[in-house]
Amino acid sequence: MSEVAFAENDRAVFSCSKCSKSKITDVSKYILSDSEVKLKYKCACGNTNKVILERRRNNRQSTSFTGVYTIYDKNSEASKGLITICNISLTGLRFKVEGRPNLSLYSKIRIEFKLNGKQRISKKGIIKNSMGNYYGIEFCEKDKFDKTIKYFITSKKGITAFTHRILM
Repeated sequence: MSEVAFAENDRAVFSCSKCSKSKITDVSKYILSDSEVKLKYKCACGNTNKVILERRRNNRQSTSFTGVYTIYDKNSEASKGLITICNISLTGLRFKVEGRPNLSLYSKIRIEFKLNGKQRISKKGIIKNSMGNYYGIEFCEKDKFDKTIKYFITSKKGITAFTHRILM
C-alpha cells in the first residue's frame, strides 16, 4: 500500500510502484471524508496501484527519540514521565508512553527531547487524541524551535509536498 501526499490546490501525486511514473490528480472530493481514503489507480504501464490518501497539510517524519512529558494542572506541574516520540511535524507530534499514565484529552503538556540526539527541544501542546499508549499533541505556539524542526523534517529523504513513500 502506498501513501500519497497532498499537493497544492487539492491535488495529489500518484507514483507507480512498478515504473515510477507520476500522475497529478484532483482529489478534492475526498478532502472532507471522515474515514481513511483508499484508492486504486491504473498507471499507463498497466500496473494497478493501491494508495491511502494522506490528507495532512504538514509533512510528518517518523522518529524514535526518547523524551520527557510534563502535564500541568492550573499552571503547576502535575505529573511527569518518559516517552518515545514516534513522529513529528511542524504542528505536532505522536508519542508512546509505557504503563498507564494519567493523561487525558485536552490536557496541557510540555514535551522535551533532543532532536537527533543533539539539539534540545521543548514544546508546549495540547493532547488531541489517544489510542492505547499512543498520544497525539498539537503544538500551542510557534517558537524558536520551529526552524530546527522544519529543517529536520525537510532534510530527511528529500521530503516535499509531492513526497511519495511506501508503507511497510
